Amino acid sequence: MHRVDYLKPLKLGQFVVKNNTTDENETVENVEDFYLKYTMEKFEEGENNLNLGVTEDEKLIDEKAVLKRSTDLNTFLRQILKRKEMYVTKPKSNKEESAAANQKEAQSTGRQDETSATTEKDESTAEKDEATSKIDSKLAGEMKNLELKSRPRKLLYTDFVGLRSTFSSLLNCQYVKSDFVLYAEMFEGSIYLLMERSTVDDSEVLKHAYANRKLKQLCTKPFEKAEGENAAETIDFEKIAQHDLCFIFKSKVDRHRLLYSATMNCFEDNSNLNENPIPSSKIKSVELKSCRKLMNASHENNFRSTKTLKYWSHSTLVNNDKVCVAFFDDDYVVDEAREYRLSDLTKTGSWSSRICFHQFERILWFIKKSFIEKKVDLLMFRHEFISKNAIICEESNKSIVPDWYKEELIAHAEQSK
Repeated sequence: MHRVDYLKPLKLGQFVVKNNTTDENETVENVEDFYLKYTMEKFEEGENNLNLGVTEDEKLIDEKAVLKRSTDLNTFLRQILKRKEMYVTKPKSNKEESAAANQKEAQSTGRQDETSATTEKDESTAEKDEATSKIDSKLAGEMKNLELKSRPRKLLYTDFVGLRSTFSSLLNCQYVKSDFVLYAEMFEGSIYLLMERSTVDDSEVLKHAYANRKLKQLCTKPFEKAEGENAAETIDFEKIAQHDLCFIFKSKVDRHRLLYSATMNCFEDNSNLNENPIPSSKIKSVELKSCRKLMNASHENNFRSTKTLKYWSHSTLVNNDKVCVAFFDDDYVVDEAREYRLSDLTKTGSWSSRICFHQFERILWFIKKSFIEKKVDLLMFRHEFISKNAIICEESNKSIVPDWYKEELIAHAEQSK
């Protein structure tokens, strides 16, 4: 029996990028201006008419602009290049590669033998987990042999590079009823991922996306400045709404190393925010979400089966311990907000986090195996949940890693020899 080692995200850096900008290189240096303190004061004070909709006296951002991801893959790759000394590996000789591979194989075999008894003992107490959360050990064995026979050199300390939204969708796709296309490109031993969904132009979807951003106005305030500094009494929410504060994380699921960026909303404490690297468990971050009021049993079922899962998969990748959900009516006026710990979401939801992680690991194995067996650099994976709940691999001609990134990364690696 093979056991999945769960995520332990490590924050490597941060950056701020402007939304909907024509200058793809435009970023903001003073990231501290975008550290917002989480607060529930407005709800505790019983303030009325907490509106998440677009009002006449506000000029935040156009509704459609909120659907453009400021933290797209190219933006993230530019940030990798700015910190390439942290990520790029020093090329090893053939002798060093062989010794490292043999050592890793021996360690992996030892870990599997050690965890077999533990896994069997744990699963004897949970019949459902035993039936649904087993990892295909045969596939894992095949992958080890394939990797050792055709191991490409790695320029980055990672197996997969992408956005949090991509990994979050893979983490919850066992349950969420939606189709997507995942483009993948192998470059120097790492697999870059970019997920695409059909463009939604529904006015309610736009309003909901806008509400998620505007929620910062209700649930945040400036951090108190150090003694002797001028404390800002208000936040420029128009500026905040037009920018995203992003953190860079690395993590690991079993033998799969992940590198991804994620937009962060607000924090309970700012004492460790500037430290790099630092375990994400030391960053007290809070995810802000909005949801239509639960008016009937159908709404309640959808919240337990889908909403809680999306909140959990989004937060667990960055180790958010708390999610604040604001419930709004048909006029987008909020009259209730609830706080959920990640443990609360797993208990409330009608899904299994363990099954999600096991399926996530199998998908990553499948992507790796597809590249090794097909011996190509470009692949496309289609998730067809509605028709067959399957992920289908096809060859692709769409490159998602730009040439400027490849050239600079290779040049830096060569200089490091």
